[in-house]
Amino acid sequence: MAKNVTLSAFPNEVLVDDRFTVRVTGLGSNQRATIRSVVREGSMAFSACGCYMADNDGCIDVCVQPSVSGTYTGVDQMGLVWSLQPIPGQRPGLRLFKKDVTTAQTIKFEVFTEHRAFDHLHEISIPPLSTTEVLRWYKGKNVKRVPVEVGNIRGVLFIPPGKGQFPGVMDLFGSAGGLIEYRASLLASRGFVVLSLAYFGYKDLPESLFSILSIDYFKEGVHYLNSHPSVQPGGVGILGVSKGAEIAQLVALHSPLVKAVVSINGIPYVTLRPYSHGDDVIPVVNN
Repeated sequence: MAKNVTLSAFPNEVLVDDRFTVRVTGLGSNQRATIRSVVREGSMAFSACGCYMADNDGCIDVCVQPSVSGTYTGVDQMGLVWSLQPIPGQRPGLRLFKKDVTTAQTIKFEVFTEHRAFDHLHEISIPPLSTTEVLRWYKGKNVKRVPVEVGNIRGVLFIPPGKGQFPGVMDLFGSAGGLIEYRASLLASRGFVVLSLAYFGYKDLPESLFSILSIDYFKEGVHYLNSHPSVQPGGVGILGVSKGAEIAQLVALHSPLVKAVVSINGIPYVTLRPYSHGDDVIPVVNN
């Protein structure tokens, strides 16, 4: 590892939606170099790279110099993050997400001589000139994470630091099931009280998405969140993706406590199976 080349990142500990700068010093004037980023989550590994030309002083600043090839091109401060893709040889269809929000996501950066293709970087062992790391958090260090098992509802409540009350949001994911916390924890880090609500495939909840037959469970979650002492009174919002977005819209129609809905890739009608609401049945819409 060349002693005169230094790869640095500032700041080197951030929330995941914060920007940071990656910089190389100590290269030759107008020297060609490649920067690679690597993230590992469990058995999954993702990487990105950019090919740059150092300035007359032997420096590369990703905020200034363009990537001329790699997983992204042009000048982009966060290009080495948003262009991350599965490292070759892994199963198709992998998506990068954080399972344990109580630990940081670590991005390792490496700088290499010359311009190198993405696949080439992973086919042979090349010693980097310098390395550095950035720790990225979904959950701010002072955000409280509180498991919830109240009545029928199951999930985790995230509460921001400081004196409340805060806006309340219920977070619903889709057909993956289980309890997914990364979006809720990040929202709490930005000043919301967020209930990440599981609704199948978690603890004593139904095992299958097709067993979800009533919206009363979700209304119970809304009431729990709205009545929490850390939540601003007067209603809450629901953030949903896919099947969770479909449910969010449906619950908003039947609960006056829901004041706002953010639907991500959600179908605005009932699919797959009908829902019950008290003695009423909300049928599937067949198009």
